[in-house]
Amino acid sequence: MTTTINDIADLVRILREQPEWADTVRGILLGREVIELPKLFAEFAELTRQNFQLLREERKADIAELKTGMSGIESRVSVIETEVSGLKTEVSSLNVRVTRLEGKMDNALGTNYQNKVVRNLHSILGQHQNLTRVKVLRGYQNDPDADFMEQLYQAEERGIITHQQSNDLLLVDIICIGRRRDNRDAEIPLAIETSITIGDNDVVRAARRAEILAAILNQPAQAAVIGDSVDQPRTALAADYQVSLILHPDE
Repeated sequence: MTTTINDIADLVRILREQPEWADTVRGILLGREVIELPKLFAEFAELTRQNFQLLREERKADIAELKTGMSGIESRVSVIETEVSGLKTEVSSLNVRVTRLEGKMDNALGTNYQNKVVRNLHSILGQHQNLTRVKVLRGYQNDPDADFMEQLYQAEERGIITHQQSNDLLLVDIICIGRRRDNRDAEIPLAIETSITIGDNDVVRAARRAEILAAILNQPAQAAVIGDSVDQPRTALAADYQVSLILHPDE
């Protein structure tokens, strides 16, 4: 069969009627590479799908491994927190024991210092207060003076002082009476607190207990604090309370 092509319309008609001609012409016009593009794209799409699938599986595996690792870390952190909590408890217990030990040491040092002051009281008051004939009515390791205790009991019974004031005075470190060297007829009662480092409480207690002592003896009494050291604020406080500060080295 002879086919005559007179114009483009004849060519289009023939290509539509003869598919094999259309394929031949398409190959000539487009080239092999372009013809195979749909196949290549399909292969690329499949490869991409497979890669994405592999990537998702790897990510799942990584996430699972990460979760396992995090679980192990959380367990270790929990153990560390438990250990730290136990350590804090031990440290807290140790601090309590250290505080108690420090308190016992301070009490022992304070008691030892008070004992030294009582033993050297005549010299200390003679040097700093110009007193002589010092008589200790109550002090560490000294039996209380019987006459003074009787005065205290009578003052409480007569309502001059309260029972609370009586107990407060008996907690003072030293109660004594001395005489002025320049006027030995004048007795000076003293309520004395002792403290290696003089603090606010020492000053306030001495002043309060000197007032109680004065009420019992019905005469003025002097408040004093004997210590190894004192700072300026406590010195000013003592002046306000009219408390004598006597520095005696803890040797």
